[in-house]
Amino acid sequence: MLIVHSNIYESLDRGDSLDNLGSTVFIFGNGVGASPIAYGGRLAGVPKPDVFYVGAGPALLHRVTLGGPIAMLSKPGRGALGLVIDPQNYRHVFVLDFDSRIWASFDEGVSWTELTANLPSLSSSVRVLEVVRPAAQGKPTVLLAGGLGGVFQLRHPRTPGSQWKPLTGSCPMAWSSTSTTTRMMMFWSRAFSGAAPGR
Repeated sequence: MLIVHSNIYESLDRGDSLDNLGSTVFIFGNGVGASPIAYGGRLAGVPKPDVFYVGAGPALLHRVTLGGPIAMLSKPGRGALGLVIDPQNYRHVFVLDFDSRIWASFDEGVSWTELTANLPSLSSSVRVLEVVRPAAQGKPTVLLAGGLGGVFQLRHPRTPGSQWKPLTGSCPMAWSSTSTTTRMMMFWSRAFSGAAPGR
């Protein structure tokens, strides 16, 4: 369990005790409810339960192993409203910033690529980010973004020139709350047959 405020706390006994891992240095998320955390992942089929990313100010805090060092990674964009990782490769991390721009790193935060593309023409306010990796071999990784106007998908996020498309024409035209958007995102991420949602 990972809990973040001005410091990062970790519990290995379901919350009975907490280990203070240190200060986030910068404000966590947007300071008013956003929780840009990814905790636990996999790499080459091997579970990596202790890996995490935490979005704080202009940086990401990142750890790979229990008790290991926490690195501060620089990132583009203004803050972090949302943060997800590929459920099968924790080195692939995606960040939604305060300006509804989306960024991706496929090398554990060393370099970054903007994936916003045509998303502003579909939604003026993106609030939630999710990534799904279908279990079926050969199926593409899909990035989902939810906010005003509905839920949108970006298939093959590593392919240059990829464009966002509405996930379905039956989505409501506008959602008034982040919690509603989050619930809809969870539904659609599980609607992909055999898909595994990111953490």
